[in-house]
Amino acid sequence: MTATPKPSRAETFIPCVFSFSSAFLRYALVAISSLLKNAAGPYRIYCLVFDLTPSDQRILQRLFAGAKAQFVLVPVDTDRFQDWDTGMAHISSATFNRLLTPETVPERRAIYLDSDVLVTCDLGELYDTDLGGAWIGGCVDRKGGRMTTVPLPAAEPYLNAGVLLMDIGRLRANNFFARCNAVRREHGEALNFGDQCIINKVAEGRKVVVAPRWNILSHDLEFGQLVPQLESYGGEGILHFSGITKPWSEWSDQRAADLWFSYATELGIRRDSVLRKPVTINDHVLLAAKHEHEQDWEQAAKVRKKLVRTLITQINEERAKKLEVRT
Repeated sequence: MTATPKPSRAETFIPCVFSFSSAFLRYALVAISSLLKNAAGPYRIYCLVFDLTPSDQRILQRLFAGAKAQFVLVPVDTDRFQDWDTGMAHISSATFNRLLTPETVPERRAIYLDSDVLVTCDLGELYDTDLGGAWIGGCVDRKGGRMTTVPLPAAEPYLNAGVLLMDIGRLRANNFFARCNAVRREHGEALNFGDQCIINKVAEGRKVVVAPRWNILSHDLEFGQLVPQLESYGGEGILHFSGITKPWSEWSDQRAADLWFSYATELGIRRDSVLRKPVTINDHVLLAAKHEHEQDWEQAAKVRKKLVRTLITQINEERAKKLEVRT
């Protein structure tokens, strides 16, 4: 089913939902700030939060005090997801909190957004999308759809769950969370993308595909194409830094990183305070690839030499351990 715009809305504001922990607070602040900076009208922001320290709460209060929006903090009980598997090492269990939206957000509908997004325009058009009785609307995740092992009909769209227009009333009326739990128990290891697979299975036959500018997925694009893709939509949309490479990673696409830090800097978040340095072998491979993309051959060579030295060291350490075991 393809979405069509809706001419008017019942609310005088647009409800949006974010979910984050203390560890992701700064990134969530940037996402929320980008939403409010580009808002054309009033918003109500629900923050599903856990593990926040008193310092975190003061930071949020300062942001709330200066914003032209209503904020609602919703503490969530993460113990409910203690035994749930996210399916991916770089995805935390906090992602499951979005499944609690229908029971914690008392709205007719709302837009759920991950905290690793940048919003570059007002979301009124997305919010007003006619779902035609469907439960959710979102953008197709091409790579996720190819990789998922959750059983879905061939023609069923596989949506990325990082930006979702949710008909909360219908989800609540149809016991959404109970259905999610049932899918988790039935399909288990087939849910290789965690709650995203769960949502796609629960909403099977009840989804609307919205315009791709509402969730521009970095993992579906070639390196360096995220900002150009946004520009092809007139600079208006939602950038989603999906996957393991974030704009605060040293190996990120420079234009995407610069755009993200332009919002972060306005919040007093310095680049050096959040910049993620390469640690793993894969991190170094990605950093070398970035330098090669930018045709900085000297830096690429330095990273690759360091990578080779690291690999040799690891091989020698493994050999030494094996020799110790034999002796």
